Amino acid sequence: MDLIGKLHEWTFDMPEKYGPFHLIFLMLTFFVAALLIIFFKDCRERTMKRIVLIAWIILVLFEIIKAIIMSYQYDHLEFPWGSFPFQFCETPLYAFPILLFNKNKKIQHAIITFLCTYVFFAGFALMVNPYRLFSIRVILSVRTMVQHGIQVVIGLFLFAWDRHNINFKTFVHGTIVFAIFTTIAMIINFTLGRAVMDKYEVNMFWISKDYDTPLMILKRIKPIAPYYVFIISYFLGFGFCAGCSLLVEYIFFEIIQWIHNAREIRMSY
Repeated sequence: MDLIGKLHEWTFDMPEKYGPFHLIFLMLTFFVAALLIIFFKDCRERTMKRIVLIAWIILVLFEIIKAIIMSYQYDHLEFPWGSFPFQFCETPLYAFPILLFNKNKKIQHAIITFLCTYVFFAGFALMVNPYRLFSIRVILSVRTMVQHGIQVVIGLFLFAWDRHNINFKTFVHGTIVFAIFTTIAMIINFTLGRAVMDKYEVNMFWISKDYDTPLMILKRIKPIAPYYVFIISYFLGFGFCAGCSLLVEYIFFEIIQWIHNAREIRMSY
């Protein structure tokens, strides 16, 4: 409990958007992504899975630390069910193992497309605009930057690695994966959320019928529209943004390729 207490009390001034703390993680994220694309975009599948495994282990360790710190109550531990690890940006905790241990190529491409579109977009959006992400607790702020940074890094890397197989068909399959995860979130909101409603606010994916949502345009739709309209808007909006993320990844990949090719040309002289 002493170590947990020290981690819980390890605080600093709340990081500012585009302050030193934020900028360091932004630069580190895109630097690591560039390195992976340059050196591993054509690696073997085994190597790709090792990279994803390392990312998954980092996420799991930070999620355990987060759960312990947020459960700390000075004289005992009590898990805050409102922080159950199934927000959208925590789907890599479950999607990575499917990618690692699945041998079905169709499922593999679907998971990869989901990770490099939907999950990449969510991570990228929050990395450039860390709304409500930072905490005065050092370890929680580091954890959230690492988590969303990994979404960006692995999303860009997997796009580059599987670029020849990503198309409209795989995007549809990735959307099905998104729909499955969203359905699970809705079930958790309805079951666990209703069970602990008197003490905790369970709002997975921020789409619970019982609570408000902080999601941009959707927070204006929810109070004035039926719930099914809100959910349809959520699917369409997220789908559009995920599709646009492919364009961002394509541009980033082309820039890295151009830099790499220019470097090789200079070295040949």
